[in-house]
Amino acid sequence: MLGRERTQALFAALEDETDSDGDSSAPPRPSTSIELYHLSLSGKSFGAEAAAVAAAHLSRLRPDSLRIAHLADIIAGRPEEEALRVLRQITEALRGHELLELDLSDNALGAKGVRACEAVFTQQHRLERLYLCNNGLAADAARLIVSLLLPDDQKLALRKLHLFNNLLQDEGAEALAPLVAHSPHLEDLRFSALRVSRRGSVSMSRALTEGTRRLRRLDWSDNTLGEEGGAALAEALALQPDLEEVLLRDCLLTDRGALPVLNALARRGASSRLRLLDMSGNELSGGQGARALARVIEASASLQVLRADENELRNTGAVVLARALQHRPPQYLPLTEVSLYMNEIGSRGARALVHSALSSPQLQRLNLNGNGISGETLEQLEAELRRNHRWEILAPLDENDEDAASEEEEEEEEEEEPAAASADAVELDRRLEELSVAP
Repeated sequence: MLGRERTQALFAALEDETDSDGDSSAPPRPSTSIELYHLSLSGKSFGAEAAAVAAAHLSRLRPDSLRIAHLADIIAGRPEEEALRVLRQITEALRGHELLELDLSDNALGAKGVRACEAVFTQQHRLERLYLCNNGLAADAARLIVSLLLPDDQKLALRKLHLFNNLLQDEGAEALAPLVAHSPHLEDLRFSALRVSRRGSVSMSRALTEGTRRLRRLDWSDNTLGEEGGAALAEALALQPDLEEVLLRDCLLTDRGALPVLNALARRGASSRLRLLDMSGNELSGGQGARALARVIEASASLQVLRADENELRNTGAVVLARALQHRPPQYLPLTEVSLYMNEIGSRGARALVHSALSSPQLQRLNLNGNGISGETLEQLEAELRRNHRWEILAPLDENDEDAASEEEEEEEEEEEPAAASADAVELDRRLEELSVAP
């Protein structure tokens, strides 16, 4: 919690700037000639008096010298009126600097806060990295951001856009979609925990399809995609040859929504650069869902981390994945982590997975916690792992339920694929094949 005196002390270095040759006898450089490339005020809460001191120093920087501004969490504990005044004072002092990176996260901005920060949103033609996480942004704030960053139909320089934990909902996602559609260089999109449902997911997926062909990392976790959103996202992913990380945790995809997404990822084949895939919490079954995951395992040459926690893969799905791990071509990069926490996996599935792990010498972690593996089976597997000096690969099993129903009583029949789902998959495959994919 900074006051006037402490802020003056922190900025004193800007008053002591001398010529670059270090000659102490030389007169100090005029304050307007001070060049500052990277400013970080994050984690320091400014009051109004402190902000006035900071702004006075920042306004004397050489015009257009600043490139990185980290202004996250700079109004914590301040009343709203004072907080907005602080944001306005500090950002107004930075007007005219064409930034490469701007972080305004954790400031509870809302639309009022965005207006207060208008100076750093306008005329940012070179902005490559924008962080607006945990800011309470809703649809009105999203519309304002787009109007400031995108006053016309010009293309943006954005490469990284992080929006984690806001209040966008569908209306906000639709309002923000033009920002993505006008970002042909976008590589990293963190579009997670935004309370977005199917409609907003479809809108943002279409914006990705229109916008970039350079996406490397996509985090869509904790939003609702569903079947319709999954189909739209699959079309966007099919156009991204450089994808390295895809996080779709807790998106309510179910098998029907996950199938087109996983098929689009698998279709890249040996040319795939996918390193990490997280499909946790999507109600994937041991039938369709497991087989689709298996296709990605067998086809993706660079895949190293697979997380499919909190699904319903059961023994049937575990066996399917174990076989896929064994069938992975030897020239592919090896999987180093497989996490299947809480998947209703019993003894048969655990044995299959551990045996596959033993044939994969570079696997470093297998997580089977939260399942229903019998005590007898656990003892056998532990002994086998110790004999092979691989005990360290198995994650702790403190949540394993040894009293779960025996595997003989479990339902092991695979679900038959509904005719409608088959027809949908065929139609989606046809549409994906028609899309031109950049080499």
